[in-house]
Amino acid sequence: MKPGTGSAAAGAIPRTLLVLLLAACSRPADVPKTLDVAIRNFGFTPDTLRVSPGDTIAFHNYDVVPHTATAAGTFDSDSIGANAEWRWVVGDAGRYDYICAYHPTMRGVLLTDHPSE
Repeated sequence: MKPGTGSAAAGAIPRTLLVLLLAACSRPADVPKTLDVAIRNFGFTPDTLRVSPGDTIAFHNYDVVPHTATAAGTFDSDSIGANAEWRWVVGDAGRYDYICAYHPTMRGVLLTDHPSE
């Protein structure tokens, strides 16, 4: 039999196809994302956001007065001025309730899932 002909060559095509199918069906690793929270009209939008460890949350202040994004013991942006932004990278899984320290009626929640395995 000549090289590249017969059953050996025919067997190579199904193996290659199997490898491609397995690669297509496998779940890709979670890639960290950047998610936006708008601070506008004395509120956080969205006020509840589902995130994963490693994601970056970008808080954008569109109001004309300063605000904070403060989760006691977890993160504190300090003052975010008008038209400014502050970013925080999500650490551990859990629930993070946060407020604006200047305007405590402004509230938001980050719901953090466990990373995919």
